[in-house]
Amino acid sequence: MQVDILELMKTLFPAQGAQVLLVSELPELSGRIDYNLRQQLFRNFDYSAYLKQLSAQLEAGTLHHIEDDFRFSYSILAIPQTAEEYAGQYLFIGPVRFHNITKGEFQKVAEEKRLHPDLYQKLIDFYSGLPVWSSFDNWSAVLAIFSSLLMGGANFHTKSILYNDTDAKQAVAEHISPEQIQLSRSTIEARYQAEELLLRAVAAGNVEKALTAVSQIKQYKMLPRTPDPVRNTKNTTLILNTLLRKAVQQSCVHPIYIDALSRDLAVQIESASSLSALDTLPTNMIRKYCLLVRNHSHGKNSPIICFCLDYIDFHYVEALSLSVLAEKCGVSDSYLSALFRKEMNMTLTDYILQTRITHAIYLLNTTQLPIQTIASQCGFEDGNYFTRVFKRKQGQSPRQYRKSIKA
Repeated sequence: MQVDILELMKTLFPAQGAQVLLVSELPELSGRIDYNLRQQLFRNFDYSAYLKQLSAQLEAGTLHHIEDDFRFSYSILAIPQTAEEYAGQYLFIGPVRFHNITKGEFQKVAEEKRLHPDLYQKLIDFYSGLPVWSSFDNWSAVLAIFSSLLMGGANFHTKSILYNDTDAKQAVAEHISPEQIQLSRSTIEARYQAEELLLRAVAAGNVEKALTAVSQIKQYKMLPRTPDPVRNTKNTTLILNTLLRKAVQQSCVHPIYIDALSRDLAVQIESASSLSALDTLPTNMIRKYCLLVRNHSHGKNSPIICFCLDYIDFHYVEALSLSVLAEKCGVSDSYLSALFRKEMNMTLTDYILQTRITHAIYLLNTTQLPIQTIASQCGFEDGNYFTRVFKRKQGQSPRQYRKSIKA
């Protein structure tokens, strides 16, 4: 099967927040090169003149890595006329950054561009929306591979350009128009909407939707609060942990489960010593919180049944029965029995046994404890009864199950 390299790039790079644009003439890129940043900061900015000036520095058959004077980067592959596909066209990939913008860099850009303080938020929003690639070396290596494939293995050169648009300077805007204010608000609103989608997905235990939402959130980078990138990432990850914890709480998961997971994740976050160690944590956190919802959410149950489910989960080792739980709930045995069957589609006794067998399976997988000890630790006083129940539920005895997982 032949792979369309350009279509593959248009799938992979946007997933990381970077545009992939193919144009016949560079001015066709217009404001897409910087998401209309200059148009929002400068009066009557002429992207056509700006890009024509840049076009004069490009060479056919060359992958250009360009650092913009607004402290972001992008790459342009000038495809030669001799290429079998896309001859004479330009492939734009970006814009990106290779580390989060620092306060010092931000202030330097603002001073160089003589920006009015009222425009600072617009610049902050722009940087917040840029994806941060792991490193320039990684970026250039990946693009070199795709460029080679796109041009059918033909030789190509690479060139770095530090592009300062000194000839295209425009008068600095003296005020922010209502349209500009609305654009800034839209960026903030989009970030909050993505966060809301994430929290709803986690509250529902939907891993796929939650991961899609978090990939959107990654496009909105916040201005660093400290000069240490590891500390900044830890801070944002801790904030995410708190948001996820509150989302799960809305799904009626008992606080004991939430607190245990939240505390464990907080320790992992603070123990991380590098950005690479922190990189996969958000995805793992989302998966674990969604699993918590799937396993322990009682959001659709009445308060009485929620109490029973939690009580069984925490006291499965003790002597439990319909009468014991009915007394604790202050209702009759018959009422609790009917309500439990209605909401859980099983009897209360079956749920107690199911919970005990689930814990027994965990111990069989993670310990070498004798079968009789496992039975006792899961609330079965009679080892033979434990074996009968286990075999009825799992189709094999505890001993056979242990052998099967070792095979």
